[in-house]
Amino acid sequence: TTRTPSPRSVSQILRTGDVVTVRILSLPESLSTKNLPTLPVELIPHPKLQGAMVVIDPHSRLVRAIVGGYDLTQTGFLRATQALRQPGSAFKPIVYAAGIDSKTITPASLCADSPVVIRDKWTGKAWKPENYEDGRYDGNITYRTALSKSKNTCSVKLVETLTPEKVIETAKAMGISSKQPLNLTIALGTGEVTPFELANAYATLASGGYFAKPITIRKIVDSDGAILKEAKPEPKEAINPATAFVVGHMMTSVVQEGTAIRAKKLERPLAGKTGTTNQSKNAWFAGFSPELVSVVWVGFDNNTSMGRLTGSSAALPIWVNFMEEALKSIPKTQFIPPSDVVFRRVDRDTGEPTNDVGSIEEVFLPGTEPELQTQELPSLFIEDEEP
Repeated sequence: TTRTPSPRSVSQILRTGDVVTVRILSLPESLSTKNLPTLPVELIPHPKLQGAMVVIDPHSRLVRAIVGGYDLTQTGFLRATQALRQPGSAFKPIVYAAGIDSKTITPASLCADSPVVIRDKWTGKAWKPENYEDGRYDGNITYRTALSKSKNTCSVKLVETLTPEKVIETAKAMGISSKQPLNLTIALGTGEVTPFELANAYATLASGGYFAKPITIRKIVDSDGAILKEAKPEPKEAINPATAFVVGHMMTSVVQEGTAIRAKKLERPLAGKTGTTNQSKNAWFAGFSPELVSVVWVGFDNNTSMGRLTGSSAALPIWVNFMEEALKSIPKTQFIPPSDVVFRRVDRDTGEPTNDVGSIEEVFLPGTEPELQTQELPSLFIEDEEP
């Protein structure tokens, strides 16, 4: 997309009879109907670009907010619950949950981020997955790094090992009810979802692995205050609580050093994932604090390209602005690990266990943690040969 020249006059934008929305910037201390002043105003354009947001308390599963578009009265279309759109890389935490839960990978496992042509046995076609975010290949990297940098190659290779069936099974357990593709492209979030169901799948991670239906109406009472109907969450374990913590812990790196680094300004524990689909038709950011899950989608209703907009540039700023206000009065709390997860210090680049300077503390499911190899050092002395 290219910028158009700045207008030189109002007539280049408006015609006599046009109805426009404006915001009055300031008012004088007193107004007289006889001598109305000239008021400073700004034009409020009605954008063609649309958006949606869903906010859920992951523990009570109460839906705290739903935004269905820029102006719901325009079409009556509630995009938050009705718009099926590709989530792109915002789907990857679900893929990683399947990989971690099955102990196929750990956050410290290495993935070869390199160009590769894969023959998808589910479609019979060969294709070459590419890294959308930066277009680069970084060689051998850990899966934590792969998630934080949104590496498509590693996600596709993981699904090839797991099978799409396994990923779909995990997605359904976590709250994705929309049909997903039975092929390797599921690794890149090509299956459509609504912001509402993606938010609840993230709530499954944020709640420690427990799925429950979102609650939009908490209670119905009659005129006397008697409760006619009350909704209560009925959580059931969807994935291992340790798995949920490990994946959430990996997602904190997306904020700390990855594609969502802008969210660091909130200066509190956060986990999340950006998502951008082909030709920037959809931009997402989905994430959570220990207290709140929120998902933002931005795109055109006709599914056309947004140019160079991405999840980081279009959806993430909205998410950050909202979470800053929503969490303003809530004390900062940490993500609490289950008792059975294991922490080990590893090399940031290789994932090998080490206590050297520059190592990081990594988290593992019990039994998957690497151990330091202690070997007896060779003797410095040469034994005398026997005569």
